[in-house]
Amino acid sequence: MIHSGLLGGRWLEPILAHELGHLRSSDGRVTAALGRLIIFEPVYPQGGLLGPVVRLALGGVSLRFLGPAWGVWWREREYAADLYAARLGQASALAKCLQAEALPYDFPVPFMALGAHTHPYAELRIDRLQAYEDRALGEYLAAMTDEEFFAETGLKIPTADLPDPEAPDRQDPQP
Repeated sequence: MIHSGLLGGRWLEPILAHELGHLRSSDGRVTAALGRLIIFEPVYPQGGLLGPVVRLALGGVSLRFLGPAWGVWWREREYAADLYAARLGQASALAKCLQAEALPYDFPVPFMALGAHTHPYAELRIDRLQAYEDRALGEYLAAMTDEEFFAETGLKIPTADLPDPEAPDRQDPQP
């Protein structure tokens, strides 16, 4: 779900890249299926047998027990959508977006792994996005030849100004 205030701003591309990650997977279908399975749980007075029976019949009790498992699953889906955005070249921009928009409102939740929270901490997501960016850059640079690297970076290729350490007539300077 995208907040409408984010769509008009500078974060449109990284947010859409992240949301495309959800669309490319089964996340939308799972959400729709869960929405059809969960029926609004009416409020019944405490006590008596009718309340628990109705809650059980409507799925409210099972949802309480399965909430932590679904929370783990949804948090992993957020990481997967972040990875998709990184593959589209939006890792750095999405990390900056999370840092600006989510991190100030991201408060520690005790025992989050035991709860039904659907999003991981923004700081953990930012760390992963930066790792994706670093790994992609490392793989990109490793695949380059020396000539391509120096042409891409604009650095100068080392020339004969540097002494050759394997030259036979090399003499070490006297102290």
